[in-house]
Amino acid sequence: MKLIISIVFAVLVFAGAAFAQTDVRVTNKVGDAVAVKSVDNPARHGFQVSFELNGATPPPAIPAGKVFAVEHISGHLRIPSATGATTPCKFYQLSFLLGSTDIDVTPVLMGTAPSIGQDLNFITISQPLKAYVQGGSDYGAAGFSLSSGCSGSPTSSHIVLTGYLIND
Repeated sequence: MKLIISIVFAVLVFAGAAFAQTDVRVTNKVGDAVAVKSVDNPARHGFQVSFELNGATPPPAIPAGKVFAVEHISGHLRIPSATGATTPCKFYQLSFLLGSTDIDVTPVLMGTAPSIGQDLNFITISQPLKAYVQGGSDYGAAGFSLSSGCSGSPTSSHIVLTGYLIND
């Protein structure tokens, strides 16, 4: 009988210890923020928009009363150049207007292919960033500067902004 009581007691002690709350220690440098993300917060909802550079259709509107916290930009562009051009087509600068902030991005040349009457240069972008776009404000406009090896502006593009919405 003593053995059974001892076993039951030991099981209860170990079970209680397993469910006991323990402290969590975060080890980082003094002044460094602890990264947290509340996935259950109803004020934060994942949000993504896509648009074309120089497109006839403006980017989708940010819902009223919300702020779009942009965390990543990605996309692709095609830029024409003269067939067999001796100087490469490249970006000197590419930036996007996000709210009231110009964000510079780093375009990467993926290659050039011949097309009808010209060569096409394939450019991609993929970059983390942090920008905030108020509901009702303009965004998506791009500024760029191209080398003399390019023979026009982007002819085809697809830009994607990813982040989340927060209450204004």
